[in-house]
Amino acid sequence: NKVSRNVNKALLKDNKSLWQENKAPWQEKKKPSENHLICEENQSLRQQNQVLCKFNRTISDSQKSPGEEMNALNTKKQQNRALEAQIRAPREEEIAFQNDKALQEEIRSLHEEIKALHQKHTIKMEEEALMKEGLALELEKQALWKEEQALREENKALREENSALQEEEKALLEEAKVLEEWTQILQKPNQTLKIEKKKQNKTKKKTTKK
Repeated sequence: NKVSRNVNKALLKDNKSLWQENKAPWQEKKKPSENHLICEENQSLRQQNQVLCKFNRTISDSQKSPGEEMNALNTKKQQNRALEAQIRAPREEEIAFQNDKALQEEIRSLHEEIKALHQKHTIKMEEEALMKEGLALELEKQALWKEEQALREENKALREENSALQEEEKALLEEAKVLEEWTQILQKPNQTLKIEKKKQNKTKKKTTKK
């Protein structure tokens, strides 16, 4: 009986330790439904422990044979194993819940990373397109600059040609002026000769009449 009582005390101590371990995840639970479920499980454990205490007291008070005591101890061990399984179940559920939560968080993080990579790739493609567009604009700018230079050269040539034509026109005007002056000079003796011839003809006519 003394050995049985010592064993039962050890089992009660184990039950109390298991109940304390079960209390921690119960406090960490956030959902009301899960908290309520754990409270009910703890209440059931308390009732079972009370039944075990009464059972132990009954065993200690009664004078049973060693075989009966061993059977009672085996029954107690089986009950304790069942209690341990009940206590482990919420903890295992909590671990599974936390693992699932961590997995979901990792998946979400991977989705965010993939999204960021897609955005980075899109930005890179846009940058390449802008660089190509900038290069095309630079080439177009160079072509326009060359065209402008060609037009300036052509304009310069036309101005030089116009200036040469103006000089030529000026020279021609000067030449025409000189020719006109010479023409006037050359025309004066002819007019004098014509006047003298007219006078001579008049004189001859008068002489003939006489």
